[in-house]
Amino acid sequence: MTAGAGPTPAAGAGRWWPLRFGRPGRLPLAPTTWRGIVLALAASTAAAALAAYQPVVALATALLGLLCAGLWRRPQAIVFILIALVPNTKFNVFVGLLTVFPEYLPLAIATVVVGLHWARDGGRFEERNLVALFALLFLAGILSILNSVSPARVVSKAMLIPVAATVTWLVATLVRSERQLARAMNWFEITAFVVALYGIAQILGLFMHWDMGLRFLHRWGNPMFEYAVGAPVVRPGSYVFRSNSLFNDPNILGGYLAAAFAIVLALRIHHGDRPETRRRAAWETLVLGVLLLCEAFSMSRSGFLGIGAGTIVVLALNPRVARSPRFWSVLGIGVGAVLVFAALGGVKPGLIVWRMISSFDPADESSSTHLSVGLYALGLVARFPLTGVGLGNFGYYYGSEVNVSTKAMMSHNAILSVLAESGLLGGAAFFALVVGVGRRPWRALRHRDAAVTHPRLYAITAGLFGALVALFVSNLFYDYLLRDFVWVICGLAVAASRLWEAQAAKAPLP
Repeated sequence: MTAGAGPTPAAGAGRWWPLRFGRPGRLPLAPTTWRGIVLALAASTAAAALAAYQPVVALATALLGLLCAGLWRRPQAIVFILIALVPNTKFNVFVGLLTVFPEYLPLAIATVVVGLHWARDGGRFEERNLVALFALLFLAGILSILNSVSPARVVSKAMLIPVAATVTWLVATLVRSERQLARAMNWFEITAFVVALYGIAQILGLFMHWDMGLRFLHRWGNPMFEYAVGAPVVRPGSYVFRSNSLFNDPNILGGYLAAAFAIVLALRIHHGDRPETRRRAAWETLVLGVLLLCEAFSMSRSGFLGIGAGTIVVLALNPRVARSPRFWSVLGIGVGAVLVFAALGGVKPGLIVWRMISSFDPADESSSTHLSVGLYALGLVARFPLTGVGLGNFGYYYGSEVNVSTKAMMSHNAILSVLAESGLLGGAAFFALVVGVGRRPWRALRHRDAAVTHPRLYAITAGLFGALVALFVSNLFYDYLLRDFVWVICGLAVAASRLWEAQAAKAPLP
């Protein structure tokens, strides 16, 4: 493992059946020994034979080997891989009980690699309390099978909880310095920019009569996912399609953009205060504009509410900027430019305002649906208070008791979904996990003179805390709680908090 990534191996450590590990980054067997030579010859012969008869399989095997070797040498690379891969739903393989996403393979390899490093080094198991909270949530999810109509759906959704726990734990424990955290934020900015650009291209492609969808993925992927542009917003006399980028739903895209907006805004404020980082600040201003324009094309009410909540948090943590007339003038110009470009793309500003106002209009079909499923979820909590109706089974109950054609219905509220599907046990575990993750960056940001002593780390932590708030608010009006990008952001927030905790203890991370 690289320097600073774990404790020094104890004397006598370094054996793990049946291999002997040398210094970090080296292969188990030295090629200068006779056993190494025999192994190299055998592997070369097998690789040549495989390449001759099955070239595709040989290429896949070679890439897999490179991935394993790279993660063995630098386990921290999984953080950047996850940041790049998790803002995606469309690229997947459906195997029945589980939808397999591209990040699952490197995630599994990284878990094994970190486990082998941990066994070799003899270090302590970090973040045990965090893992225990995930275990409680998983246990509550499994117990919800008691009242389920489809036990298979319970197992399928429950298996996402260990995946979320693994993502959070790896990101939180492998980011071990402020420099690594800053590099992760750089990568996050680039990834969010690309995701937003594709979302904008979806809408612009409609005017050019270009099909920007990924429908060819439907033959391998989950049949319930959307592989083209999102469903339109229907208004009397008109309809406008909604961007969903690499997600299958515009509201999930809206939540991702809201979290990214808070992070980039905090970094933009930090870099704008320093002459040597003015170019970086200009780049982040562009990213903010692209994120906001894509949010307009998604027309996600939950996304806009998330952006508002995240922005308020970031500005509250930077009161000097919030009192600056220059900031508000630049923000006003930027929002005006975004609205102009949105109007050119077919999204009139009045439509966005109408979408927000109609959220409280009982005559609006979408709003009335949200209200009815929310009330029905509360009814399920009252009828099945302890274990709920089973993870993923809300739609079965709603379809059988309310509308038979809506078996895929959800409560459109993450908290109500957890309570209705896993009962008070799952709700208690969920709230404990939310508080356990959120309180750590909040406590770090309250350190005296934190913004002065460690300005970059303060900006990153403020952005991540704003992103957590944005995700929480967005999930009050939709439910994508178990999507992996949520837990990557949670892991980064915990990683930033660990750095503050190490600073307070006057000791580096072990």
